[in-house]
Amino acid sequence: MTVRLAGTSFAALLGMELTGQDWIALAPEYRRAGRLRIFADIAAGALCVATRHVETGATEVSLTEELLLPLAADPVYGAYPVLCHVDWKSARPDMKIKSPTQAIGTPDSFNITPLPGLVAA
Repeated sequence: MTVRLAGTSFAALLGMELTGQDWIALAPEYRRAGRLRIFADIAAGALCVATRHVETGATEVSLTEELLLPLAADPVYGAYPVLCHVDWKSARPDMKIKSPTQAIGTPDSFNITPLPGLVAA
C-alpha cells in the first residue's frame, strides 16, 4: 500500500516523508497484518474514524483525527484506493512530534463502520 500524497506538513512534523512510502511496511511488524486488514475492510465499503494524542515539544498535547473512506475501484489495475484525511490540532503546529511511532502506531480511539449498500467491485 503506497502513500500517494502526504502534505509537506507531515514531513516536517514527523521528520520523515510519507509520499511514496509503503504504509504497511511503516507499521511495526506485529501490526502489519492488522493494518492491511483494516484497509481491506475500508476498501470493501466501510469508513474509519480514529483519534490520537501526540506529544510535541509544547506543553500541550496535540490531537489528530483521521477519516478513512473508500474510493471507486480501478477495474483495469485492480486497485482499491482509500482516502485518508488527517486533521491536526495543535497549540504549536510548528513543532515536530516527539516520536513518529505515536502518529503511525495505535490510535486512542478507533471505529470502523460498514457503509450499507456499498460493495467493492
